Amino acid sequence: MKRIIFAVLLLNPSLPVYAGMFSGKQLLHSCKCFIKDIENNEQNTESAICNLYVNARPDTHNSSAKNGAIQSLFCPAENVTNIQVARTLVKYLEEHPENLHYDAEGLTITAYHKAFPCN
Repeated sequence: MKRIIFAVLLLNPSLPVYAGMFSGKQLLHSCKCFIKDIENNEQNTESAICNLYVNARPDTHNSSAKNGAIQSLFCPAENVTNIQVARTLVKYLEEHPENLHYDAEGLTITAYHKAFPCN
């Protein structure tokens, strides 16, 4: 029975996709689209990956840090906007093209850590 449940979970395409499946190259492209969408007051599917990392990553990190589950790795100011965060990611990724094949999750944390250090 456990094997059947595991197989259903493993093969079910409707389950959420793990965010770690995206590369820095995909994130860079998506964040450029995200910035363009905000500037043009549009919403396109190509910007969805960046939207995930701009909105969900800081929220998850901050919640975990406040609960004491992890040490704060980055500390953005309260008034930082989504477009500023996206530009931070684009800047970091463009300055480190040799890392674009790495996982977007790790690159995002590194970019945020460098751009928004904790005092």
